Amino acid sequence: MWRRIGASVLAVACVGAVMMIDTSPSALAVRGPNVVINELMINPQRVYDSRGEWIELYNAGDQTANLAGWTLGDDVRDHLVLPSLDIAPGQYLVLARLQSSFSNGGVAPRFVYGNAIVLNEVNDRLILRDPSTIERDRVDWSTGFSVPDGASLSLRAPSSDNNSGANWCTAVSAMRRGDLGSPGSVNRCEPTEQPLVITEIMQNPALTGDQRGEYFEVYNPGDQSVDMTGYTVKDDDFDSFTVTTPVVVPAKGYSVFAVKQTANGGLTPDYAYGSGMVLQNDTDELVIADRDLVQVDRVRWDNGKTFPDPDGASMSLRDPSLDNSVGANWCTSTIPWAAGDRGTPGSASWCASADQQPIVISEIMFDPETPASERNAEWFEVENLGPVPVDMAGWTIVGGDLKTHIIPSRVVATGQHAVRWRINVDDEQHQSQGDQRNAREVDRENCHLTQHDDERYRSGNTRQNCARTT
Repeated sequence: MWRRIGASVLAVACVGAVMMIDTSPSALAVRGPNVVINELMINPQRVYDSRGEWIELYNAGDQTANLAGWTLGDDVRDHLVLPSLDIAPGQYLVLARLQSSFSNGGVAPRFVYGNAIVLNEVNDRLILRDPSTIERDRVDWSTGFSVPDGASLSLRAPSSDNNSGANWCTAVSAMRRGDLGSPGSVNRCEPTEQPLVITEIMQNPALTGDQRGEYFEVYNPGDQSVDMTGYTVKDDDFDSFTVTTPVVVPAKGYSVFAVKQTANGGLTPDYAYGSGMVLQNDTDELVIADRDLVQVDRVRWDNGKTFPDPDGASMSLRDPSLDNSVGANWCTSTIPWAAGDRGTPGSASWCASADQQPIVISEIMFDPETPASERNAEWFEVENLGPVPVDMAGWTIVGGDLKTHIIPSRVVATGQHAVRWRINVDDEQHQSQGDQRNAREVDRENCHLTQHDDERYRSGNTRQNCARTT
């Protein structure tokens, strides 16, 4: 009887205790120091593992932690006893294998552990214990993790379970030597929402000295303009500058960065970076990072191994939609500009041979239903894919019946494709939309000076066949 009453009384007391618990966020926060393993550079690519591996700890508690006597290891071979190192609440502690920031990939460590710990890419773990050998944290990436190459493994949130691979991500922040990571600062897992593409690089002008004529071009493929103020441009060594004045790259448009604002061979750049960047002729890099140092774009050329290696001409990305880390997607510019070097700063790239015209036949109406006379309703359309206007005066149209027509005057602006003529009539722009059910598109990738069915387009001795799509 007494036991039953006692049990009942005890149950009531427990319920009361539960109801009195403070569930506010401040009350639920970790009391005291709470040190977690927050970021790991396991497999650097720009420097050797023996130099570039590093570990970041974070104090997610509300009191400073002193790590004297704490240990890091893997319970197999690695064992490191830490000295007296303080981590304040909300602060980071970076430990690295090497002290030199240039040699270790861009880390400024507070403690160097040398070969005491080696982070293997597979079947490895890191365990943090306090001086009483109590396990305070553990990360085991043997299963359920994807270890990135050239980027750190970053914990998405210090409060999450860091022994679950789903709570980790691949770093996106640019480091000094070219790998990605955020040692000593907030982890970032999401790529930038404002993509920019490096589309042209003049690293070796001929008619203007390198110290005056170097430039590079940035393209915005998005639908909104991008303000690059506060962005960082760097390489993997010593060159770096921050954009300190407004540079707004328009949607579907370009901005040009040059070493000099004037006396640069005739260029009008959107930004002059001075001595902050030197574009090496052999092997070098261009890296753009946003205001949070999240890498936006990166190009590394290789002294002609896979990338073009021109003198007196820029390297141009054939199309902004292509992967600009692949050398085969670049070409040598062929359009002369300003002082005489070749390039297309601030406009679309053009990589064709010097004698190749950028005009393509892009649409043909060869069988209209109205009006009754087809000759008055037939038309075709050409497009200028090049970076400069093309004067077609003197060009010849040849029909299937071998009748010819010489165009007396017609300038096609760059990017324009609404230029239409009637066939077998005087050179006159055809405005009527008419019946386009039988209009056919020309495969633009397979032709510049073209042949389509019985129609031929000539300029000089150059002629090329086109495929037809319906």
